[in-house]
Amino acid sequence: MDPNSTVLQSTFVYGVFKGMGDVLAAAPVVRSELDKGRLVTLLVYPQLTGFIRLLDFGPASDRLTVEVLPKSRGSRGMWQLFRQLANLSPTLVLISPHAPSPAASWKVPLLMWICRFLFWPQAILAGAKSEPLSALFDKRFQVNRELPLTAREWSLYRQACPNIDGTPTDARFKSSMYSACGVEPEFDLIIHPGATAPNRKWPLEHYAELMRLLPADFRIAIVGLPSDLEPLRQIIQTERDTVFISGTLEEAITSLGRARVAMTMDSGSMFFANMLGVPTVALFGPSAPQFVIPERSNILPIYEQSLPCQPCRDATCRIGTIECMTRIAPGVVARRLIRAIEASKNREL
Repeated sequence: MDPNSTVLQSTFVYGVFKGMGDVLAAAPVVRSELDKGRLVTLLVYPQLTGFIRLLDFGPASDRLTVEVLPKSRGSRGMWQLFRQLANLSPTLVLISPHAPSPAASWKVPLLMWICRFLFWPQAILAGAKSEPLSALFDKRFQVNRELPLTAREWSLYRQACPNIDGTPTDARFKSSMYSACGVEPEFDLIIHPGATAPNRKWPLEHYAELMRLLPADFRIAIVGLPSDLEPLRQIIQTERDTVFISGTLEEAITSLGRARVAMTMDSGSMFFANMLGVPTVALFGPSAPQFVIPERSNILPIYEQSLPCQPCRDATCRIGTIECMTRIAPGVVARRLIRAIEASKNREL
């Protein structure tokens, strides 16, 4: 069966997504399928449901559905998942190649193969040759996992559906979230210290030195989860007037749009600031920027490949010291931030 011979309203199942940045990288593929008239179902982990509601997938967004994987594990969660997926009738099931090879899981290909065997006999199961258990796929494609995330997703998609016209449409938030971006910046710098993987975080003690190196007249805010903010409250000098922002995910993201410059880790917030058009200084350690950053971006990476284990692209540090992040000196970060903020001010003159 040729996936390009499907009729209008056929279903395209795409997954499985765990991180917000991964969903953003896949958004152009979703938009393309929706614009072609197909129904699209995303398979995601529970933490992504609120985030997906903030995205704009174009005028055909009503054809997008989201299947949330159960929180419970073991046999109970598995049976619940099978009951959900048995109701789908996909023509094409695409396994996303967002994970770097060291982190790619054999569980997703096996799960999709079982579902195709039990419930989806008409479906084509497709993915990258580099996926674990890719021998289970009906169609296997060569995908360079060193491409930036969006290019990696689009590369697989173009091979699975070769009659695609045009180029990827960049992911966008819903229009109301851009309202703060065209006005006078409220902050010179906004910092998001969080990251999903602990080995992507900059050491807390570096922030105190960073604040001492930044000009006293910079208006600075720090945004994130309470668990990220409270340790920094204790470290940063109390005499500096720093705003701490927490709240809903939508409020946190829109706060990035109220800054001249953002500072982030290699995390979803880096992509959010880029989508909002905010120049972003992003700190990289386990991953090299060229594997992650979109080709067209406002992201200014700081990456020092000084260890033989870099880039490991793992979710945990192999040697346990997270040395690749620790070695990024506050002075280096401060100089990059000052240049970016001054450049932003000069563009407004």
